[in-house]
Amino acid sequence: MPTNTWNVINPSDPIVITSAPGPQEHASVALATLLLGEGKYSSRELEGVREVPMFPITGHDEWLLETFGKDIDGLLQDVELKLLAADVLASAKCVGERSSLNDIAGRARELAAVLRENAQNVS
Repeated sequence: MPTNTWNVINPSDPIVITSAPGPQEHASVALATLLLGEGKYSSRELEGVREVPMFPITGHDEWLLETFGKDIDGLLQDVELKLLAADVLASAKCVGERSSLNDIAGRARELAAVLRENAQNVS
């Protein structure tokens, strides 16, 4: 299955995530990025123009509404989107030497498991 690769821009280590092309791809990457970095990370498609901006204080709900028509709570109510975001998070990997104590890829995999469990409990 083809995938798109995204850089996760963060202050620690070089992290990439992958996403499956489809109508909810950008939303799944946005949800994954926002949950992983709590607004302090952004992501940028390697071979494209899409991105998820950084929201260090606030503004994420406004951007989500403008971009996807839903705020963060609305995105989290979509079971299919949660599962896609879980796949994105599970794909996280460090692409260089890890130089910090922050294990972003490990935290991403933990979040993926939580999203999957939450999605199963809802459906």
